[in-house]
Amino acid sequence: MIFVTGATINGEKSNPTSLGAKGIASRSSPYFMRRTSIGLNLSAESYPLDISLINLQGRELWRLDNVTGPQVIPTWIVPKTASIAVLQSRGKNAESFRLPVHPDFP
Repeated sequence: MIFVTGATINGEKSNPTSLGAKGIASRSSPYFMRRTSIGLNLSAESYPLDISLINLQGRELWRLDNVTGPQVIPTWIVPKTASIAVLQSRGKNAESFRLPVHPDFP
């Protein structure tokens, strides 16, 4: 059995911990996500973009495919049990972000 760490696929890096405490993706990430009182603000360097919200058990709670520009998912759409947002541009690796706690966001 061989274990590999730090591997990339097609030269694209996946970084599941790129979301900082403030809810903003790192500079190296091709994605941007911020959780605000209005909702989740999501964008990427390339489109179309597929967006999923999942819980800690890996169950998909909400999905939007073929997003062609920056997107705001309103607060009332985001399931209260959603813990992770998964963003994926076509032809790129998916990147997972934990949803940060925001005082104005239920």
